[in-house]
Amino acid sequence: MGALANLLDIEGRVLRKADGLATRGLALLDRGRKYRAHRAITRAYGAIEHGRSRISRRPADAAAVYGKIARGYHDLSNPTAAWEAAQDALEFDARNPDALEVQGLLQLARGEAKDALASFDRALKSAPQVASLWSFRGDAAAAAGKKDEAIA
Repeated sequence: MGALANLLDIEGRVLRKADGLATRGLALLDRGRKYRAHRAITRAYGAIEHGRSRISRRPADAAAVYGKIARGYHDLSNPTAAWEAAQDALEFDARNPDALEVQGLLQLARGEAKDALASFDRALKSAPQVASLWSFRGDAAAAAGKKDEAIA
């Protein structure tokens, strides 16, 4: 029965495939293999978009995969695709810290410091233990002119 249950778990298969590709893309980025990383992340985005109607019952898992894809596109210096993936993640789960972090970084790069600060604050409510979020929040606070809120 276990094999049949796995076979019939279509949303799980879509999410596992996209997650595997996104994780592989991020690992390739860490090793400096940008071309292969771009291919893996683009394939992950295509896989999850193709199965989007099937993953609606697992919003937290879908948001996590979209968050990884957004991070990958951001690290590949593709802000348009990173923004789209982050927004897709936030449609599934508005508290996804990876998507909120990427959204905040993109807003900060555009000069929207107050919006970035709000994104980092929302991300910190979901994941207060992530040190990089505190750093980015401090950068956004400094850019927004709130020096007293900036963390050194």
